[in-house]
Amino acid sequence: MTASSVGCALCPRLVASRSRIVESVVVGEAGEGGILFVGQAPGKVEDRMGEPLKGPAGQKQRALLAGLGVHDYILSNACRCYPEHDRKPTKDEVENCSGWLAEDILKYKPSLIVAVGEVGETAAILASRVAGVVVPIRRMLHPSAVLHRPSQQERFEREGYEAIF
Repeated sequence: MTASSVGCALCPRLVASRSRIVESVVVGEAGEGGILFVGQAPGKVEDRMGEPLKGPAGQKQRALLAGLGVHDYILSNACRCYPEHDRKPTKDEVENCSGWLAEDILKYKPSLIVAVGEVGETAAILASRVAGVVVPIRRMLHPSAVLHRPSQQERFEREGYEAIF
């Protein structure tokens, strides 16, 4: 955990619903200059396991990346705490977490940020401003959209490819 997020209590509703703070994670050999993926928030599985993108949507995202030959990357979220009932984080919750995401941007110095969904995009833009750096941000469809509407699979794959390459 980053020093700043340990014991964070800025969002009482999230503190009540989380079992842990889910920090960013490096997958493979990614480090400085890698691709940073910013999702929405941990789900129940991520909250239990303590790592982003481990639940059904995360498995879909990781499978897409593997299929595209992308094995080294950084995973983060707009919010680091599980919003009860997998709800969308509020604007205030995203803003409260923007400093932690800004720390990731400064630490990893990504060459590209891929915003996974609308909330990820909002957070990436805000955190980049907080960090005071300019990083290209590209948005792709959130994998949960495919879980709810399988007809979106082709769009998900296309947007993932276009965002990365």
